[in-house]
Amino acid sequence: MSLHGTTPITEELNALLEQTTSDLNNLQLSSEIETASVTPRHASDLTYLRKPSKNMSSPIRSASQQAHRSSSPLARVNQCMQMLETHENAVFLFADMQGFTLRSQEMLPAALTQLLNEIYSDFLAIIESVGASSGIETVKFTGDCIMLAASSLDDTIRAQQVKAMVNVGWQLAQHISRLNEDRREDPINFRFGINVGPASKIRMCFNNGQGECLQYDWIGEGVNKAARMESSSLPNQIQITANVFEFIREDFECSECVHVVKSYEKPTTFFITCPKVRASSSKKAGPEHLIEDLALTLASPLRKRQSISLPSLSPSK
Repeated sequence: MSLHGTTPITEELNALLEQTTSDLNNLQLSSEIETASVTPRHASDLTYLRKPSKNMSSPIRSASQQAHRSSSPLARVNQCMQMLETHENAVFLFADMQGFTLRSQEMLPAALTQLLNEIYSDFLAIIESVGASSGIETVKFTGDCIMLAASSLDDTIRAQQVKAMVNVGWQLAQHISRLNEDRREDPINFRFGINVGPASKIRMCFNNGQGECLQYDWIGEGVNKAARMESSSLPNQIQITANVFEFIREDFECSECVHVVKSYEKPTTFFITCPKVRASSSKKAGPEHLIEDLALTLASPLRKRQSISLPSLSPSK
């Protein structure tokens, strides 16, 4: 059908088309202004993208708002997060209470707080007495989880720190085992994980609603894998990576394990079985020292599943 007789309708359609095109151009311009200089570099940076303003007729904002958007998301993060130091081989320990979610549902918050306070008070005393001299620091408590860290640029000191960290974990596990002797109906179980790897120490500064707050933390592969060692560990057991095993193989008996760990393809890990029995190297190393080592061996949670060679109690010649 010909449209020659409908010229007014055609003109009206053309005018409507021009208006629609103009509106779309204004919408695109406003969107570009809103997202200027906010190119996401990571998935988490998408949170900085702002939705287009409902007021399309006024796409230009104040100078202060434009200056705020002109800084990249990474620059704004760096204002509250500062990297203090980076280490290729820092050592980390994570300890977490198994079944804490169920326990928190069954206990009143005040009673749960009292329980955690008693446990962590003992933990801090052990950490201070066993690991403080080696530079082990308590990074943070997060509910039922505790994180420890130690770092050094000196290879000799680092080796001592790894051994001290494993010893701290062993003492913490033994303490929980002793507590459970009086809590047979309601035992407390902790999982422990230790790793040595690259990480950076950071300082975060932010406003918590009551003023400026400072917080220190560690981030990196070394931290993540230590957390995975803890989450895939067994009750009251210490799971370590192969990196840690190379440092402590002469001091602790370990059982090798290959299993599925989240985000890692069946890594070789080890469970700490017990401290190795010290050989008597002098006349002072008499039967009393062997009895002490024997007690540590028998205290191992894995003793029923391990073949243990008991030392002779005859005096050394």
